[in-house]
Amino acid sequence: MMSGKNPSLKFTLAAILVIIYFQVNALINQDLNFGKPRWQKQNVITWDVREYYVYLPATFIYHDPAFTFLDTMKGQNRSNMDCGKSSIGKYVGRVSIGMAVAYTPFFFLSHAFAMITSQTLDGFSAPYQFGIYISGFIFSIIGFLFLAFALRHYFSDGVIAITLLCIGIGTNLFYYTTTEGGMSHAVLFCLCAAILYNTVAWHQKPRLKYLLALAFVFGLAVLIRPSLILASLVFLLYGVKSKQSLQQKIRLIITHKWHFILAAALLILIAIPQMVYWHQQTGSYLYYSYLGEHFFFQHPRIFKGLFSYRKGWFLYTPMMLLAVGGLALMRKYVSDLFIPVLIFVVLNVYVVLSWWCWWYGGSFGLRAFIDSYAFLSVPLACLWTAAFKSGWIARISLLLIAGFFSFLNLFQSRQYREGMLHWDSMSRQLYWATFLKYGYVKDKDNMIDVPNYKAAMQGLSETTPSDPVNAH
Repeated sequence: MMSGKNPSLKFTLAAILVIIYFQVNALINQDLNFGKPRWQKQNVITWDVREYYVYLPATFIYHDPAFTFLDTMKGQNRSNMDCGKSSIGKYVGRVSIGMAVAYTPFFFLSHAFAMITSQTLDGFSAPYQFGIYISGFIFSIIGFLFLAFALRHYFSDGVIAITLLCIGIGTNLFYYTTTEGGMSHAVLFCLCAAILYNTVAWHQKPRLKYLLALAFVFGLAVLIRPSLILASLVFLLYGVKSKQSLQQKIRLIITHKWHFILAAALLILIAIPQMVYWHQQTGSYLYYSYLGEHFFFQHPRIFKGLFSYRKGWFLYTPMMLLAVGGLALMRKYVSDLFIPVLIFVVLNVYVVLSWWCWWYGGSFGLRAFIDSYAFLSVPLACLWTAAFKSGWIARISLLLIAGFFSFLNLFQSRQYREGMLHWDSMSRQLYWATFLKYGYVKDKDNMIDVPNYKAAMQGLSETTPSDPVNAH
């Protein structure tokens, strides 16, 4: 670990400005490609984003978080706010309220602007669409700031800068910050970066403010995606390298036990609104809303999830090959985080790829891994540190590889946005027919490999032939 803080962040700040440039450029050009801005066409708060968001207009515009107004509501907003019903006959959202909490400042700013400009106050008019549209961009930049301040405890300014650039423009976080910034991924990247920062900060100086901040961002992350309870391992195992260091960690926690009691109380406070809502709408304080959808832990699709043409993580986000490769260097450069990050990555891959729909529906690359990029930035920075210490050949080679991976990510992001890459049915043939090409793809529909969702929900391979009677 570096002694003291990195005195300069000028290269890091320059890297963040470069990321902002690329993101803003993509936001603007995307709208030009659609003819007019998506937020003006009400094309932002749709699909998953709509499910995350509906709690806000229901609570603050219709003043009815139980959604009983849907019984008499008509028109487009009735479709926008559609919810399923629980076993006791009450409306209940399929997702938790976590993302609605994250959207809240954008919702209120949008609502105020709509009032000032006399636009429709229904929660779905242009100001609200725009607010959610840019939310991913804002969360992304905040996440990079947290990440920079976490990494500066271990790495030089130059290493931090190039690591941020690799994550910011060389991974599918870029796509889910710009084209689909309303999704949960930029928010979760930000929260995981904050988890990392507060973990490091607390172990440097065990102050209550860091622990409470950690509890807040961790609680919100788990509320959005429960599987991120695994991120607790990053804090719990930080600095653990042996039996002796584990005992020291336990003593450290006991020494600050009252701080941990307060942090636990904060976590409970974060969970209470969700549990009360579930109890009111379902009759139970704990409710599994993904009916018919399960994890199949007995046969995770590890190889497919990492390498397949359908959604292979390393195929569509090859920058993560460098990050995973850097795990081997962590014991040398950041030994305190080696065990927790390694265990988190292994377990996260296992859990994410045990979900019945391991390719996670329509997406660019394997979007479910974006949350982990904050933690994977540490081994990636280790790799850059080793390269910078190994001479010009290593530096130039790694720069060329990372540069190509970043170019490929930006190029394929555009391909996906404009329909050249299929959202869920990519195949070997279609991948190579479109590789580094742009424009019309002849016979594209004959090259796709359509997944069998029904078979996958039963724990079978998505390549299982469909029932001929029900085949499309």
